[in-house]
Amino acid sequence: MSKRTVSILTFIILSIMIALLAVFMKSQTAYNLAQEEAIALVEYDHQVKKLKDFYWTTTDQATFALNFFDENNQQFYAIIERDGGDIQYYTVDELFTEDEAKSVTASQIENPNIMQARLGLYKSEPVWEMTLKNPNNSITYYLLSAKTGEWIQTISNI
Repeated sequence: MSKRTVSILTFIILSIMIALLAVFMKSQTAYNLAQEEAIALVEYDHQVKKLKDFYWTTTDQATFALNFFDENNQQFYAIIERDGGDIQYYTVDELFTEDEAKSVTASQIENPNIMQARLGLYKSEPVWEMTLKNPNNSITYYLLSAKTGEWIQTISNI
């Protein structure tokens, strides 16, 4: 290959990589902004010393949830309704943790392929939305009560 061909191919590859990076960065903007706004809302009531997890869930309504430590190093969950900004606070003793929700899911379903777990609200009650990938490559969503660990709803074959 000539030096000119190598230079053109290098330029094209670099241009594609920069374009893909720009698209990725743009796609993360909404997520990062939502996280910052959720922290700002929670900080009216608690100082967020350390953020452990941020969840963005849409069940019957869109919610943001934080798993955080406050200034006294106590761990809380805050679930924020996207419309209206109402916030519900829970201690870690009041709700199932993400790992406990995954464990309950694993005990109910044979060989689950859990893609993710997100904390949110369903009919104003805290739930864990479990996303599972089925052997036929379809997706199933399970809503698990974050208070009791009971199944609430299943959405299959998506």
